[in-house]
Amino acid sequence: MLNKSVIETLDEQYQAQPEIRLFIEAIAVFSGLPIGTIFETFVSTKAKELATARMRSFYNELNDGEIELTDELINNDSFLHSYFAVVNYVIRSKDDKKAARFAKIIKSLYKSDIYIDQFEDYTSIFNELSDREFIILCIKREYELRANSVNETNENNPKSPFAITSSYWEEFIKEVQGTLHIEEKELEALLIRLQRTGCYMIHVGYWDIKNDGNGDTTLLFQKLHKIVSNL
Repeated sequence: MLNKSVIETLDEQYQAQPEIRLFIEAIAVFSGLPIGTIFETFVSTKAKELATARMRSFYNELNDGEIELTDELINNDSFLHSYFAVVNYVIRSKDDKKAARFAKIIKSLYKSDIYIDQFEDYTSIFNELSDREFIILCIKREYELRANSVNETNENNPKSPFAITSSYWEEFIKEVQGTLHIEEKELEALLIRLQRTGCYMIHVGYWDIKNDGNGDTTLLFQKLHKIVSNL
């Protein structure tokens, strides 16, 4: 969790925004501690600066005007549960962009675009995805959208999911390799490993399929991607 200096810094920075200070103070209240006595594991100055930056990105996204932060909201049990559940993910995010995306998931919950059970799954899965894995999935999804659009225009001769994926597979592999500077065999292993998250599914049941990770993103990832990417 957060330490004293991180909370105090955030509290000072949002002096003019009482709606955000409610959420900052709630962390301490929830922990049964005075303002600014959490996140004790972050002992170095650099770590405190990083934690502060991540929380700032999170609060700025949360308070972008898309939802109204009120006293009523801070007293809502479901919303508080989601808020506390995601704080640890936020401060351990690798960068500000990922921290802000957790706020997007919370806003989707508040707008009733998703339910609390979905929220718990999405935040846990998004936290588990590495930056490389998320980029791979995003690139794959772009290829899927383009290929499916082409397939829909050919109603008289529709292709199987495996055939659709195979039509752009080599191009997809090359783009990921160029973007992430990753070897093909390592990429194959990552695609197979991604199945653990429920975001990717390898094609099975085709006699000519190669065990090279050829597959598609799942509906779960497609929903998550839509939320965090603001599509």
